[in-house]
Order: sequence, then C-alpha cells, then structure tokens
Amino acid sequence: MSIRIRKALTHDDEQIMRRICCETADSGKPINQERWDFWGRWWVEPYFRLERNHCWVAEDELGKVQGYLTGTPNSIVFEIKKLLLSTPRFFWGRDVWKNSRTQEDRRRFLKRALGVERSPFRLFPSEIQKELLLKYPAHLHVNVDAALRGRGVGRELYRAFEQQLSKERVSGVHLLCGAAPVGYYLKLGFQIFSKLEIKPGREVYAMVKAIPAEL
Repeated sequence: MSIRIRKALTHDDEQIMRRICCETADSGKPINQERWDFWGRWWVEPYFRLERNHCWVAEDELGKVQGYLTGTPNSIVFEIKKLLLSTPRFFWGRDVWKNSRTQEDRRRFLKRALGVERSPFRLFPSEIQKELLLKYPAHLHVNVDAALRGRGVGRELYRAFEQQLSKERVSGVHLLCGAAPVGYYLKLGFQIFSKLEIKPGREVYAMVKAIPAEL
C-alpha cells in the first residue's frame, strides 16, 4: 500500500485526526463514543490550532487519512500558549455536559489545566521534568488506524517530524507511553530515560531521542 505523508491543513483533516484519536485512545482501542467530542477536542485541537505546522497526516492511495502525528518543537512554549489561548476557549461555551462520563473527563482535564491534578508528566521528579524539557524540548503524539498498524505508517510520520525538527535545529524530542509501545519506539531510536509506576500495575515511560543536526 502506498502512503503519502503531508502536513495537516484542513478542517476535514482535523476532524479525521480527532476520530482516529478516539478510536485508539484506550491502549489502541476505542473509548466510549459518548466521550469522543470532548476527548478529540482536548487532544487534537490545541495542536491543530497552535502548532499546525507540526501536525502531519498519512493518507493512502485513495486520499483517505489513516494516521496522524501532532507535535511541538518546544514543549514549554506550547504549554504556555495552550494555557493562555486554548484552555479558556475550550472549556467555556462548550456543550460537553451531556453525560456523566463526559463530565468526569472535563473535570479531570480542567484540574490538570489549572494545576490542581498532576498529569503523568508532572508525576515524574522535578529534575527529570527539567532535563526532558531542556535537553529534549520537542514532544509528539502519533496514532494510526488499527487496520494499518505494523505497515510503517507511524514510522513515516515520525520521520517527517524528525526531519522538520532537524531543520529547525531542535536538540531532542521526548514522549510518554505505557509499556506496550516501548519496543516500537526503541526501534525508532528512542531510549528509555525514566520509568514511573503511577498506580499498581501501570507504568509510564519517558522516552527520548537526540535529533541529528542534519538529516
């Protein structure tokens, strides 16, 4: 199958990215559909609106988007922009109180946005956070439709992002993931930087990769 990697450009791209996000949100499986509107907005919209130049999609020979990558070259700047420009717009005037599951999601993410509840990243020791942000300032999220996993789509999306970071002279990139995809990211050249058990039986890995000066 022929796959073309390109920048995410249109409103239709954003809608498909949000759908794929929700279809893969539960360790590669779909979350309950009543949560899709809120979940897709939270995880895709800030990147698409604030870092569209660093959003990539993979489309098949029929032009159908089958996977995407969202990212930023500077996580500190992105989080500041998200807090000032995206979070207020996102939480006010949105009709997302339709059911208890959506309410639970909204409360949790609002607490994280306000710093009341710590995200997995904030659960790592402060010295780990600092080193990740300074030495490996970029971060990314990548999701691929279940039917095309294992065919190199995610690798090609990451390669496009890495080449972009190299041209922008970004020193390194980090990501957080559970145990299942660790082997996949090791094959992409990432290394395990730190590991944290956030609850019994659930571990979060901080993985990093230095970006070559020229690719």
